[in-house]
Amino acid sequence: MIDKPTARLKRKLILAKGAIAFEGLWTALYPALMVAGLALLLVLIGVPALLPVSLKTAAAVLFGVAFVAALWPLRRLRWPDDAAALRRIEIRSGLKNRPATAWQDKLAEPQADPASRAIWMVHKRRMAEYLKSLKAGWPHSGLPARDPIALRSALVLGLIVAGFLNWGQWDRRLSEAVSAPVKASVAAGFDAWITPPAYTGKPPILLSGAVAEARLARTRQLHVPQGSLLVVRLNGAAQPVLTMAEPGAAGASDEDAAQTARSQDIPKSRDSAVHEVRTKLNETVTVSLADRGDTLARWRITVIPDAAPSAEVAGELALTPTGGFAVPWKASDDYGIAGLEAHFRLAGDDTGQLFADALKYDPPQSAISLQKLNPREADGRAFMDFTAHPWAGTKVELQLEVRDQAGQKGFSAPVRLTLPARNFSKLLARAVVEQRRQLVLRPDDRQVVVRTLAALMAWPDELFTKSAHYLGLRMAASRLYRA
Repeated sequence: MIDKPTARLKRKLILAKGAIAFEGLWTALYPALMVAGLALLLVLIGVPALLPVSLKTAAAVLFGVAFVAALWPLRRLRWPDDAAALRRIEIRSGLKNRPATAWQDKLAEPQADPASRAIWMVHKRRMAEYLKSLKAGWPHSGLPARDPIALRSALVLGLIVAGFLNWGQWDRRLSEAVSAPVKASVAAGFDAWITPPAYTGKPPILLSGAVAEARLARTRQLHVPQGSLLVVRLNGAAQPVLTMAEPGAAGASDEDAAQTARSQDIPKSRDSAVHEVRTKLNETVTVSLADRGDTLARWRITVIPDAAPSAEVAGELALTPTGGFAVPWKASDDYGIAGLEAHFRLAGDDTGQLFADALKYDPPQSAISLQKLNPREADGRAFMDFTAHPWAGTKVELQLEVRDQAGQKGFSAPVRLTLPARNFSKLLARAVVEQRRQLVLRPDDRQVVVRTLAALMAWPDELFTKSAHYLGLRMAASRLYRA
């Protein structure tokens, strides 16, 4: 029967051997665990998914070789013997004189004298008391000596963070790491819409999506204002082509209809894999979108022409007491008037002859104010005063010019009138103004004007009240004579 101290010592020896074996195994597995942990960290953060197949395979082989090489220290592992276990127990217990080893000692002479046997028994009882406090101790890691900068801690922290961020996606990450990417043939996706000009106030028209397709199935045809912008944007396309076919004339052959179609390759946007094209719609067309010969969509688009604006003089012109005149007017446009002006040009004399040699003065013109911004219809009265213009008192033609927001212009029918001039009460002033008008309209007949001015200066006492007026008129006549 085994006594209690011996049984206790055997239990401590088993624990000590297990602790020593675990410490050796942990130390030997450390390099392999670091390699495996690094590989797992790269998988969790998605690095393999970014690599081509060749690099992914090379990395897998490299990590495999490194893992096998890191397992090499395992070949030196052995199960600890009793001596190593006893040394661990005595060191961890902190006992002096090695009581565990001493307990296993035997009396040199089993048939010794009674005194020697008594001393031996006292020694055994003392050692048995020491055995009650034996400790095998918990396994102690030797990694701090092999990893003084604690790379293992950084790796564990990285694995914890990557695992938390990829919670629920570990299977997908592992699948990406061990599987090769499969290039599936995916149909190109596209977005298309038409943006009418801003001045029309029309909303954009979507051409892609379930709602747009349902609407197009009902209407079969789209109506958009002239100048609308068609935008097509494709993702995942290989060779997208946009074809715009104009409607052929009645009875036209298929060959003639094909000649009216215009095709263009849709280029990629700069710094992007997206194909995009923008084109203005100024005529009715059938638009087809295709990629690699497959038709993705077809739209029949009817363009609503933007009519030119119109304007008219809506009544008789009325003179004002100050020498000006009022012009009643009306104007309209399908999307809104941008501006309205009144322009004048010389109309000719009573015989219908135009004043082709008239002095080149800027013709009078006047901007007409609108009561509100960009009205579709407007009317009013414009008041003008050109009594100071050299054309005052001559026959002119008035024409209204109206502009819409697309830059188109419309003109009213011309109206002939005598441009109102200032009324002078003094005879000399009337005569000078009349000669100025003749000089402006017929500069080649300036000698007639000179003789008329000389006749005015023949009796200065009757016409001139100030000598300055006489001298000024005389100087003007002299310069005109020498011109």
